Amino acid sequence: MDLNILKNCYLTDIRFLIFSFLLLSFSLSVANEDIFNIEFFKNTKWLFFFMAAVLSLFSVSKIRNKKSPFFKITRTLMGFFVCVLCFSTLSNSYNIEEAALRALSFFLLYFITFIFPLFSLREHDDSKIFFGILCVCGFYIFGSLIFIAADYSFSGGRMRGITNNANTLGSLAAIFITGYYGYIKCAKHAHGIVTKLITYGLLLLSIVIVYLTQSRSAMAATVTGVLCIQFYFRNYRNMVIFVFTILLVYFFLNVINDIFSVELLSDLYAEREYGGEGRTTIWQEQLDRFYTSPLIGVGMEIRTDISTARRGGESSFTELLATTGLLGFIPFMSSIIMVFKYNIININGFFSKAIRDSHPNLRAPLLGMMVTVITNSIGEGFIAAVGSLPSIVFWFLLSYLSLDKRQKLNRVFSSSIVQ
Repeated sequence: MDLNILKNCYLTDIRFLIFSFLLLSFSLSVANEDIFNIEFFKNTKWLFFFMAAVLSLFSVSKIRNKKSPFFKITRTLMGFFVCVLCFSTLSNSYNIEEAALRALSFFLLYFITFIFPLFSLREHDDSKIFFGILCVCGFYIFGSLIFIAADYSFSGGRMRGITNNANTLGSLAAIFITGYYGYIKCAKHAHGIVTKLITYGLLLLSIVIVYLTQSRSAMAATVTGVLCIQFYFRNYRNMVIFVFTILLVYFFLNVINDIFSVELLSDLYAEREYGGEGRTTIWQEQLDRFYTSPLIGVGMEIRTDISTARRGGESSFTELLATTGLLGFIPFMSSIIMVFKYNIININGFFSKAIRDSHPNLRAPLLGMMVTVITNSIGEGFIAAVGSLPSIVFWFLLSYLSLDKRQKLNRVFSSSIVQ
């Protein structure tokens, strides 16, 4: 990429900088306290949130496609979800300040992604979202590699690096791998031997990080995200090869564990027992709370004093079902299904193959990263926690991928033919 383009498109775009600092500040506010003074980021993260909200008022795109029927439907569904969430949280509140803060957090996310989208269909908006996410996630991956030999970089035999826990690091690495892999597929730039070594070397290092975290959710999310990108490009043969490779690697896990635990990181790394009893117990508790209020849920306020209140959980979807009930959960899931169907299932009906090949527009890596976050959230509670980086990533990607790009791509493609 030309350095002038990089400077003009990213470094001088206040939206890109605010978005990147928003992701960074919220994630660093719960980072490894042995490395960062997280109190500073706890005090400043809301500043970036409100700056993004103010900036979004002045960043509304003039492009008519933003107001397409599909975007309006998605915006309405997610708006209904936020209304139910706020009402349920405030009506079931024990501490009104905490409840109001959680409700305000989700409303602000909705405000900057759907009411006045910080990123819409302006030129390079897709790449600004993409590289903002990729840079922040890459910061955690390669920053963690610097401290890999430090005892505080591991907890319970699992690598947590500069994050607060191993699952968080695994989630960020999974997002990075999927996005970076999708970028390689779109850019098709890795032709020279040096470029290939650097490109796939970075990818391999990220995969090693996911493995060292031993996060099952992150591993599954990485596989699902990569398969989504291959399905987007209709690479069915590569999908079969990829699944076969994953199964083959599974049989060599014991050998890899011996290498890490004996030769390289014997005092830090320890093989994890992969039992699922803990998560299934929490899932059942979340379902039990849903049964107490199936219509509007029990709200987002965290309480530990009674069994029917929210206490945080290990799955975003069972937790959202318990906190917002059917009235909130059904619109939320409908939005995800609609965006997924819009971007993958019906893509052949939207664009000709020539347009897809000539102007991929980073749709594939963005969609792959969203699928990665969704899959990871089956076993993690990130989407249900507005202050997490994966949650912010999810909202921005869901909003951008619901925008109608058909007219824009056809117009760009037609003008390129004329020229």
